[in-house]
Amino acid sequence: MKPRPARWQHWTAGLALLLGAATIGANTEPQADSDNLPPQGRALFDRYAEATDGGRASRAPYPLQRLLERIRRDLDPGGRGGGLSTVLIPLGRSLQRHAAEPGQYFRYPRAVIAVTGDPPAAASPATPYLKDRLYLGFHEKAETLEIISYNPTAGRFEFQVADDYRPGGSARLRYANRALCLACHQNAAPIFSRQSWDESSANPRIAAALGAAADDFYRLAWRAGVDIPNAIDQATGRANLLPLAAALWQQACGAGAAGRNCRGQLLRLALRQRLAGGVAPSLELPGVQAELVGPLLEQWQKRWPDGIPVGNPELPNRQPFAGLAPDAPTPTGAALEQAADISAAFDPLALRPPLEIWPVAASTISRLVAVLADGFSTADAARLEAALPASTANNAVLALDCHPLRREARVDLSCTGQGTTLSARLTVRGGGLAGGTIDRIAFADGTLLHGLPLIATAGSARTLSIDGDRRDSFGARPMRLDVEADFSHARLGLRDELAALDEAVGRIDKTLLDRPPQREVLLPALLAALGQPVAPVATPASYPPPYSEPPPAPAEARVSEALRPFVRRCGLCHASKERFPPPFMAGDEAAISARLGGCAERIAYRLAMWSVPAAARSKTPMPPAAVLPDARFAESTDLAAMRRHVSDILAARPAPLSPERLLARQYASLPPCRPVPLASGALR
Repeated sequence: MKPRPARWQHWTAGLALLLGAATIGANTEPQADSDNLPPQGRALFDRYAEATDGGRASRAPYPLQRLLERIRRDLDPGGRGGGLSTVLIPLGRSLQRHAAEPGQYFRYPRAVIAVTGDPPAAASPATPYLKDRLYLGFHEKAETLEIISYNPTAGRFEFQVADDYRPGGSARLRYANRALCLACHQNAAPIFSRQSWDESSANPRIAAALGAAADDFYRLAWRAGVDIPNAIDQATGRANLLPLAAALWQQACGAGAAGRNCRGQLLRLALRQRLAGGVAPSLELPGVQAELVGPLLEQWQKRWPDGIPVGNPELPNRQPFAGLAPDAPTPTGAALEQAADISAAFDPLALRPPLEIWPVAASTISRLVAVLADGFSTADAARLEAALPASTANNAVLALDCHPLRREARVDLSCTGQGTTLSARLTVRGGGLAGGTIDRIAFADGTLLHGLPLIATAGSARTLSIDGDRRDSFGARPMRLDVEADFSHARLGLRDELAALDEAVGRIDKTLLDRPPQREVLLPALLAALGQPVAPVATPASYPPPYSEPPPAPAEARVSEALRPFVRRCGLCHASKERFPPPFMAGDEAAISARLGGCAERIAYRLAMWSVPAAARSKTPMPPAAVLPDARFAESTDLAAMRRHVSDILAARPAPLSPERLLARQYASLPPCRPVPLASGALR
């Protein structure tokens, strides 16, 4: 294995710093539960949890349909799927993929559900903003519900699990082993396949096999085309930027009054973009260059001179039945098991390079502002818009020269002036203007606006009001169009209504800007500053205490020398009481030795992959590269000792198995690594 390039290491370190990702050292003992818990705040999903055990613990609502109904109450019912996008993945890449018995993949698929809809139009600040921020994974046979949801207080995604999620089960909710999750979720956020999502129910062959296996899957609306997985893919792409934006908000502006001014300008621009329907605000607005652009670029140049790495949420598209003729029957038996196996090229454990590198440039500031703007919902924007004072101040009028094209009961205008071009279609009735549409306005600042309705103004034959709330990059909104009788000249009236919003940003408590950007905190403060006080949002203090279960791995000193490399390298992920991944490091030394024997073939195979060139690997090596701190693990004494230990186990079998014979076999044909029950019966 070749060492990673220095720049790759630099980018990886920078990404870990930005996202707060755990770095797992060569001598790291399994994580304590406190490392898995939120450093502050709570996951959004916690608001749907139910208190149990006298308020000392949480459980996830069961069954799944009951949980989804509760989530839908906070979503616009008119959105597609009620705001939820669902796919079934029978032959996927999750840890639970083999929970179904062999041959039962289509009867017991994994359900993946993402919130892709907006809150209701009349949502209050207390209504959670879930779009792009909540994801569920459910596997019936694993009896597990997995949850990824955003923690706005900490500015990161949290990973949670509801164990024993079944009829009569406890559905106990806990924060998951974060380091285990980050082995695949290397971006510390949701991940999903790129198009065309061939392992999902959007694939006609997969959908047909699912339909043949069962009439219904938990009353989920899973029969759809590629638009549904595409919605999930787009949501994970946007979600991927949320922790990055939160980290830059806190780290890049600096501390003290200057840092607060910098973050205040970021908030100001983000709100302007949200209220302008996505139009990027100008970085030439007063105060922005001095308080935001200059300080940010200076800080970024010092901290990330090679650019800011963006974590990668994209997995390559995988076709489980690649090469199978369209009319061929769905495989069964060993062929189906082989289709369920994940090769190295498609494994989420494979180390992924950054999705992209944001350069140290003003354009990156605009991208950051766009992500922050998405921190406020459409309902939030409408509420802020309604709170702005109705004022005619700060008006501007652009004089335009026009070339009319007269048609029956219609005039088409093409106008220019003061760096602006305008194209419009006007409806003429009874000698006056009855309405029309502005097809396009191109302002001098580069803003393009399209499809603005024109409404006749009572008492004026030549003035049309412009309907809509779209603005240019300086925040000016087109309000009216005055046209001369011969249509040779027009005046476009603009109004800057966002000065009041800027003033509201200046009036909020500046200590709020020291935290990660939280819509739940900032929106009430802004509305209050605009004279529209609202009730405070409930705090997480009312929730049951968060819970996480630390892996029960033994310390190195309590096992023999032969097992210590396994404790160091495998204990973090394989020492829990869960069934997935296989818990071969759980229990005392005798139990670990027994489980290593039961898993020896597969462990030996994955360890051997470290000696195979990356391009030729059939499987990703273990331990995963994403959790290894050193680039030279392939030459380490730990790897050599682990390989010797499992090779000795295989050599001592009645039918000895050499490394060469092992690697000649297909991985899916090797004996599965099944958990051996603990004395407590925790493993089934």
